[in-house]
Amino acid sequence: MNSQTPKATLTSGRLINEGKSRRLATMMQRDRPSPEAHVEQHTSISKPQLNQQQKQQWQQMKTIIDKAITQILDGLPVNKRDSLFKIRFGMTIDELYRQPIKSIVKTLHIPYSQHPDFKQVANLDYFGQRHVDK
Repeated sequence: MNSQTPKATLTSGRLINEGKSRRLATMMQRDRPSPEAHVEQHTSISKPQLNQQQKQQWQQMKTIIDKAITQILDGLPVNKRDSLFKIRFGMTIDELYRQPIKSIVKTLHIPYSQHPDFKQVANLDYFGQRHVDK
């Protein structure tokens, strides 16, 4: 190795300085998340205080959802389960879990006869967080 070899240093990930181009500055400003969006994101999801009956209903619904997902995945080839699940339902299992329980039941086509009356926990997601409709 030659000691005279120039060393490349990365000063910025951009070819043009942000201050030199108004068009680039507006694109960068548009891509940056605003502080208001961050606050709005945290206010739309809240951790509810569930009473004993609601906790029991939520646990029952989690069990029913787990059984339905297990039945669906058992019918799919082992090494293609995630991709085929996403093709069939339009979302991954993790994305499904973040939806309210009423949406999960509707998406998985769980018959009403299999689940109890879950109106008290219908707006909770699989993890027990409440979703507020915007």
